[in-house]
Amino acid sequence: MEGAYEDDQFHTVRNILARLGLADVKTFGLEYQDCEAIMQQLGYTLEVKALSVA
Repeated sequence: MEGAYEDDQFHTVRNILARLGLADVKTFGLEYQDCEAIMQQLGYTLEVKALSVA
């Protein structure tokens, strides 16, 4: 809460945190596509790996 963000990232981070704050409400559930979009806004790409447990 005391961290500082660069001005150009402030709005992105604020909007993402607002979206995540609603994720526990059934009407505003968080889906994979939402997570993917959030990560892209932060400069990341999601990758899903399936590993066998054998």
